[in-house]
Formats: sequence, C-alpha cells, structure tokens
Amino acid sequence: MTYGKGYPAKLSVIFRLRGGVRRVTSLAITSRGATEALLGKILRVSPRELQQKVARAYAGMFRLVKPFRCTTRPASCSGLFKSVDGKTNLSFGMFPPRRGAPTYLVIYD
Repeated sequence: MTYGKGYPAKLSVIFRLRGGVRRVTSLAITSRGATEALLGKILRVSPRELQQKVARAYAGMFRLVKPFRCTTRPASCSGLFKSVDGKTNLSFGMFPPRRGAPTYLVIYD
C-alpha cells in the first residue's frame, strides 16, 4: 500500500501474514513533512544528522550497527540501526544514492 504521488511514494506500508494474521512488517517514509515525536521533521535533515538524532533520542532502544556511508559498488548511501532486542531494524539514507538526494527512513522487522 502506498500513499502520496510520485516516485518514490511518500509512505509505503508492507503487510505480511504472520501466524495467520496480516500484520504491518515494514514502513518506508520519504515525505519531507514526516514528523516523529522525539526527532521532529525527520527527513528535513541529512542522513548523518538523522543518525546522530536517532542515536541520542533512542540510545536505550536502538544501536547503530552500520554508520551512514556511501559506496559506489553497489551504489548505496545508507546506515542501519537495530533494536536492542534484535526484532526491529531502522534503515536510513538517500535515494537515489547521490549528494543532495532526498533522505528516506525504513522501519522493518
């Protein structure tokens, strides 16, 4: 399910069957207007700033396992947090992977 016009969608919600019940397993956010309670307008900052904000605000809940960086092969600009219980991932970066590209955030299990 996607919300918002254009590509990529402003919000994508992925559902999967888990134990016979349809559950949300992934949220992908690209809207610059997206607001998070502790972080504010989360996608109006650079990925490195987002990394710092998440690390500070959620220090007891998430740990940084892959600091933000860009690579050329494969072309990627991303970072990754994992919840301390290992059940939730928070991936962030730029799409497409180039300077000035929009920041994205994906929360998935």
